[in-house]
Amino acid sequence: GSYTASGDGDESAEGNLGNIRLAHEHDMGVFIISPYDKGGRLYTPSHLSRELMAPEMEPMEYASSWLWYHENHCQGDKPAPIHTIVCGAARPSDLDQPVMAALRSVTDKAKEDFGVVSRRINERKERVLGKEWAATWQVGLPNYSQSQKHGFQIGNIVWLYNAIQMYGVLDMAKDR
Repeated sequence: GSYTASGDGDESAEGNLGNIRLAHEHDMGVFIISPYDKGGRLYTPSHLSRELMAPEMEPMEYASSWLWYHENHCQGDKPAPIHTIVCGAARPSDLDQPVMAALRSVTDKAKEDFGVVSRRINERKERVLGKEWAATWQVGLPNYSQSQKHGFQIGNIVWLYNAIQMYGVLDMAKDR
């Protein structure tokens, strides 16, 4: 899950979700910056990330699909308003997985595979973090703008801890 898009430490855990929904209502697109990097360095995924998503999807395809198919981003049969994903490609081959994800995204098989991988990830989340923690970790945590000293993003630190436990992304967490 995405810390910025789906939780900022308040009890609603909605973060920028309200903005995504508002864009949806006004038929506007949403521009996503670096989800493959901020989502766990998915261009060089951890072994655990790859294990959770294979054989159905590569981690970068799953990240794209999460943005396109996530139940909170879609409204009814209308797809998510994600219109641009910035890849940050260093070489032409870095675009292979995002392009394949986009081409495959309109197929029923891609949606089915997304469901399979999502269930696998949710099962691991409940097993590793515990069902209650997975559902409520953000409750009561102040975000940066709510803290007295404006210096610590406690919610982001806890999200990173969860990501390390779930996906084995310690190097990505150190960079954040």
